[in-house]
Amino acid sequence: MGTGSIFSINNFTIYGKYDTIKKALIRLEDSKKIIRIIDGIYTVPRYSKLTNELIPPSISEVANHIAEKYGWSIVPTGDACLNYLGLSTQMPAHYEYISDGPYRRYEVLGFTINFKHSTNKEVKNISYKSAVIIQALKSIGKENIDEAVIGKVREKLSDEERKTLLLECSKVTAWVFECIKEIAEVQAYLRDTVLSTDFRRM
Repeated sequence: MGTGSIFSINNFTIYGKYDTIKKALIRLEDSKKIIRIIDGIYTVPRYSKLTNELIPPSISEVANHIAEKYGWSIVPTGDACLNYLGLSTQMPAHYEYISDGPYRRYEVLGFTINFKHSTNKEVKNISYKSAVIIQALKSIGKENIDEAVIGKVREKLSDEERKTLLLECSKVTAWVFECIKEIAEVQAYLRDTVLSTDFRRM
């Protein structure tokens, strides 16, 4: 694995027993070849060539590995989802996720990861990208969403993803759905659907 890679014990259990794999990883940790992030999750350290200081791994990846370890479904909220969609370049020190797991808090290499339990209909039974977009719009706030924001989100989606977004999010908060219709360019979508249906009838 390259420097900066994140992995868990579970990535290797196919090759041997859990305890054997853990002992091997502990030896690698003792020799400074890997760093333990939390119990069972590690990274291959990456250092700055200029300062020789440790460059933190992707906190989003760490969160995903934690969720995978416990079998949770998670969706970033706040600055984390804005960062994911390219709506913010600011790296947050505090990462928050909605989760179908329990409330948990982790301190990871100077960063905080919070998992908040939720049964929110805007998270359950929809695709990850759709859920992230919903949370991003809510984080920005109705009064702060303009054409520039709509355009940036739209650029992140393929035509198929826009259709999926529109179909999956029909039951969200009304103002959020209005934004989603703009992102999906609903008028063009409906026009193309009607034309396609008419063509099949010919």
